[in-house]
Amino acid sequence: MFRGSSSYILTKLARFNEFIALENPNIHAVVFHRGSVMTPIMEDLEDFKLFALDSPELAGAFAVYLTRTERAKFLNGKYASVNWDVEELEARREDIVSKGLFTEELKGVFSSVNRAFNLSPADICTL
Repeated sequence: MFRGSSSYILTKLARFNEFIALENPNIHAVVFHRGSVMTPIMEDLEDFKLFALDSPELAGAFAVYLTRTERAKFLNGKYASVNWDVEELEARREDIVSKGLFTEELKGVFSSVNRAFNLSPADICTL
């Protein structure tokens, strides 16, 4: 955790995109990592500066891909990264969708009888 980064990090961890996709089928919602771009937050992180090799244009191009192509519809409600190869992602579309990949989950054992829970947004909405 880094001071001043809470608003950025919370949007990535709150699963907003999964709920938006579930509750609003007409909206395409994808959270994506924009790469390591030199930003004011990154400038304050001496140990990470050398990794800031990506450009804002890479994130922009990926955003256009997500919003302008039917090919990206399978990423609705998912997490993605601008550094991932788009053609490889598309080649793995069936696995990504059928196995529920690129989503966040809370997994664990929460009782003395060792019952495991794995809840998706769809499960939560039906509780």
